[in-house]
Amino acid sequence: MVKPLVSVVTVVFNGVDCIEGTIKSVLEQNCPAGWIEYLVVDGGSSDGTLGVLDKYPGLRYISASDKGIYDAMNKGIALSSGKWIVFMNAGDIFYSNSTVRDLFSGNDFEGVDVVYGDCVVDYAGVLKYRKAGQVEDLWKGSRFSHQSAFIESSRHKKNTYNITNRIAGDFEFFYNLYISGGTFHKVDNALSIVTAGGLSDVKRIDSIVSQWNVVKKSNFVNLIFIKIICWELVKSVIKKVVRRKKAV
Repeated sequence: MVKPLVSVVTVVFNGVDCIEGTIKSVLEQNCPAGWIEYLVVDGGSSDGTLGVLDKYPGLRYISASDKGIYDAMNKGIALSSGKWIVFMNAGDIFYSNSTVRDLFSGNDFEGVDVVYGDCVVDYAGVLKYRKAGQVEDLWKGSRFSHQSAFIESSRHKKNTYNITNRIAGDFEFFYNLYISGGTFHKVDNALSIVTAGGLSDVKRIDSIVSQWNVVKKSNFVNLIFIKIICWELVKSVIKKVVRRKKAV
């Protein structure tokens, strides 16, 4: 049997309100038959998510408790059989119905470990385009969204996510891969639409500190992270003041 080109993995826990859009985005990809393998890793949802999954005959999924999002993502890696793996978690979607076809038609990315691109962030209906940065700048913090990153499968199976890093495990994976000689290829177009409000958004400062802790293991502690943290603190104070004024 020919292996699929791309394994798309969706991690979800109690995501009844957002999972279906993600499923449709994957199933409606306009690409040759057999290109996509789709896997859903559910964390033992109790809100009706499984009922949504059961609406799609043939949809492959597992449902069991886990130790957090990165443990669930590791389960997806273990189950994947495609040449490339991309995580499109509940609430996130591909940029268009032709994203996978457009990315891989005529491109085999031989010798590349990660293909990544831009993303669009959905702030409650307000869409903002976010350009991916250069991988050489990973020491400054995250440069791209993991939903817009396709990872070579054999490399990913050897290097999974650190489940003890509960906020920035994906950044730790990409950073360690880069400093160990991994090859990254940047494309100049959007690959995903990401819903704002994920763990790294809600706990923004914690996420930055977690990234800082990863970088400082192999690099000097730098002022860039300190500046970023200070700026996030200032923004949080401003937001609180604005909310209070609106409430008056």
